[in-house]
Amino acid sequence: MKVQKFLISYFRVKIRLLSLFSKQKAGNAAFEIFCTPYSRFFYKAIEVSNAQTLNYHFEGLAISGYRWGEKSSKKALIVHGFRSDARKFQHFALQLVAKGYEVYAFDAPAHGTSTGKTLNAITYKNFVSHIDKDFGPFDAYITHSFGGLATSLHLAEVPSNHYIKTVLIAPAANSQILIEQFFDEMKIFDKKVQEYFYDNIKRLSGKNISWFSLARCAPHMHGPVLWIHDLSDRITPVSDAQLLQQKGYPNFRFIFTNNLGHRRIYHDENVIAEVMNFL
Repeated sequence: MKVQKFLISYFRVKIRLLSLFSKQKAGNAAFEIFCTPYSRFFYKAIEVSNAQTLNYHFEGLAISGYRWGEKSSKKALIVHGFRSDARKFQHFALQLVAKGYEVYAFDAPAHGTSTGKTLNAITYKNFVSHIDKDFGPFDAYITHSFGGLATSLHLAEVPSNHYIKTVLIAPAANSQILIEQFFDEMKIFDKKVQEYFYDNIKRLSGKNISWFSLARCAPHMHGPVLWIHDLSDRITPVSDAQLLQQKGYPNFRFIFTNNLGHRRIYHDENVIAEVMNFL
């Protein structure tokens, strides 16, 4: 926690000083900070049980991955969140194997033991699409946080996705809100610096920020979707889930939990049981 506070203070000072000389450089630096999983520098390896290790390459990066279970007619992909890694979700993999799935999970670029320095939504979406092409097609996706957004962006472009089951655990549903939270944390109140920040998104993707949302993807996701969100989540606001629930999409089912927050939720026994029953 002390290290995190130090980094936040350091980044605030860096952006403020840069803005004195160049709003554009300050905005670009802020975007790079936003896309950098700095907690990766404190990564601790976790033993992986009953898995085959996979080595994969994506856009010049060395990617670490895992495969559980024997070859099967059913395949599932686990997609972790920002500042996380595949190993933290192996408890899902072992139970999925027991249900007859062949299960895959990969450390995203700049996460776990995969190489890379930054990760943004368009890169993560492309990464999921590449994994689907080379190891899929997948019948089910189990996702958390940023992984939920990346997977939804991918599925919105998959034709005939009616058969695909998707689990969204505390998904990063609204990129606009997450960026505004970042601006508050970094004390970026200068509108020009913010504009240059958003210019990076347009440059990399050709899309406006509204494109990176579950609200846009949901009408294009035709398979069964289970969305689980905690009412006390301080990272990804539960209000996004509640707003989408009001849309009444018949293939979406929502479960709201209490006092599990953003990360304990995917370790909760009741949540895991709901996921397994859904799949």
